[in-house]
Amino acid sequence: MNAKNIARQHFVAGTALGTAAAALGVAAASTRTPRPAIADEAADSDWASVLNVDIASVLPGNTSEQVEVADTKDCDVLVIGAGVSGANTAIRAGELGKKVILVEKTDTIGGASNLSSGPIGYNSRIALDAGEQTDILPLLNDWIAGSHYRVDAASVKQLLEKSGEAIDWMSDNGWEFTPWFSASMVKFPDYSVREQLFLDALDRTVVANGGEVLTGTCAKRLVVDDEGKVTGAVV
Repeated sequence: MNAKNIARQHFVAGTALGTAAAALGVAAASTRTPRPAIADEAADSDWASVLNVDIASVLPGNTSEQVEVADTKDCDVLVIGAGVSGANTAIRAGELGKKVILVEKTDTIGGASNLSSGPIGYNSRIALDAGEQTDILPLLNDWIAGSHYRVDAASVKQLLEKSGEAIDWMSDNGWEFTPWFSASMVKFPDYSVREQLFLDALDRTVVANGGEVLTGTCAKRLVVDDEGKVTGAVV
């Protein structure tokens, strides 16, 4: 399922996923006093970045490099980077029947999750079964205050609220988590099996739907149309 040393290719994505399907969140601790209305603002946000940064234009890639496109491939979803978020995004898109191309510049799937201890998942099945139910609001306020209010409150709110669902979803995909310091802070399975868990899930979803997983493949630049919409990438 992995292809290495391929000729330069142009991938065109017809559909984009805006956020990772399974986001694993860790709340930042802070002793600062939260701004009173910040949690309410999160619910009303239009999801635009508070910094108004157009990532596609700020990080266009090495546009000075001469690239000869040898092939063009179409897909519904193109995912660049196969760390825990990228791999899970590809897996979820495959579950939804999308044709996915997942590109990773290293030879390993899973990124830092292959070395980390584990994630936090508030109100996951593991936590609730242990009688540990978490109020997200104080965590949200602490995170925003600790970031000096320079974050998208709605995005942080979603990350915290969905973190438990992400743990449940990964559990359904073969990951066996165990409580660590608390039932909300869980440990990943043994280091030796983590990448294979991703590979097995990618086989069941991405590859089974006609998609591809390309390791050893570096994304060179984004392809942007005249309206500024990202439509693909050159790898």
